[in-house]
Amino acid sequence: MLQGRKQSIARPEAVAAVGDSAGLSMPWKELYYYDLDSMIQSLHKLLRYDFKMVAPGHSVVGNKQDLRECYQYLVDLRVAVLKGMNQGLTLQQMQERIQLKKYRHFAKYNEWLNMNIKGAYQAMERALERFGQTK
Repeated sequence: MLQGRKQSIARPEAVAAVGDSAGLSMPWKELYYYDLDSMIQSLHKLLRYDFKMVAPGHSVVGNKQDLRECYQYLVDLRVAVLKGMNQGLTLQQMQERIQLKKYRHFAKYNEWLNMNIKGAYQAMERALERFGQTK
């Protein structure tokens, strides 16, 4: 499993090359090979740097605000899934209820939202298991 993702900032153009850490669309399907918490932490750190353009590995070139929005989507996804788990909802119930409509303009929103929810749910389950807890 890939833990954290590496990013770099190339000067003088102030371009953040983020590889697979972020794109200007929904994260890939069920977040395969992603460590959700590490992604959130990495993007949070990256946003502290001074850059104007973002060059993702599999999406269109964007700007710092686009990256901020990607970061916030991951945070909101994590919060929504954790809230559902704390309420005792099943994965299917979360997929029916969680919408995150403010991100519906993201490419693949309709196709991948439920898969992103499943990936976040599985990431939370793995985190709980690491600490010897159950849902």
